[in-house]
Amino acid sequence: MVQTAKILVADDEQNLRRVLAALLRREGHEVVQAATGLEAIERLADVDIVITDLRMPGADGMEVLRTASKNHPHVPVIMITAYGSVGQAVEAIKAGAFDYIEKPFEQDSIRVIIDKAIGQAIANKLAPRTTLYAGEVGGRYGLVGQSARCTRSSR
Repeated sequence: MVQTAKILVADDEQNLRRVLAALLRREGHEVVQAATGLEAIERLADVDIVITDLRMPGADGMEVLRTASKNHPHVPVIMITAYGSVGQAVEAIKAGAFDYIEKPFEQDSIRVIIDKAIGQAIANKLAPRTTLYAGEVGGRYGLVGQSARCTRSSR
């Protein structure tokens, strides 16, 4: 059974928003669009998944990600950018991004990532992390705890 979701697409490029929205609607998803980061932040409370561009006016995608991680930790955030770097990808993942995609992207690739994000969103709703673990140690999708380093003595 294919799961559907309410997905926020935030990008300042209108054509990309339209193409992505059409793709997602064909898959049966409900789509909400935002042209700026501030607009995206205002719409976070009512969506299952966020797809956000890294560079946008008002607030960038990292600010959208940080706000979602803090206020809506159950919502997976997928970052997309035309100006990607390894450093930015690492920063986004460490900040809690579900995935990081460079433009242009293949439609099949984005479908697979969205399907995985929907699975994560469903799991987050069924068994939400408690405040004790959210954002600690390993981030939103990281480790739950730490243990002391184990050393072995060789004999």
